[in-house]
Amino acid sequence: MRCRSYPKITKILITTLNTPSSTKRMTANSRRLTARTTGSNLRASNLPLCKGTQDGKRAANFSLLFGFLSPLSFVLGFWLLVQGLGESGLQVALAAPVLNILGIWQGWVAQRHGVPALAGRILNWLGLCFFIGIAALFMYIANALSQIN
Repeated sequence: MRCRSYPKITKILITTLNTPSSTKRMTANSRRLTARTTGSNLRASNLPLCKGTQDGKRAANFSLLFGFLSPLSFVLGFWLLVQGLGESGLQVALAAPVLNILGIWQGWVAQRHGVPALAGRILNWLGLCFFIGIAALFMYIANALSQIN
């Protein structure tokens, strides 16, 4: 099976279902498949994706998913904390930076497979910076309140 990412020139024999005895000789180029007998053009975008590209797209989708789940986890955790479910709410809120780190990692995996995944990486870095900023703000407020006698 031919993948999009390999620009080698190969020859493929295809038999049509209408006339089983006739075969069409096709030349595969990196950008276009041209049928000599019919003159029809098949673009390389119609070719199936390679396994590496599919893995990269899957990693990019996971990166974006983690980027959306992280703020949701953060907000849900603090909402549970305010509602009086202290321990479990804090655990859900602390899952946010873990999801961000997983999302950044999946963005790098996607980039290694040739898929940019820029949106997922940016979203996860922003989420991680937001979490660190909120944690620093809480520590600053707790420090200020502890020195009031």
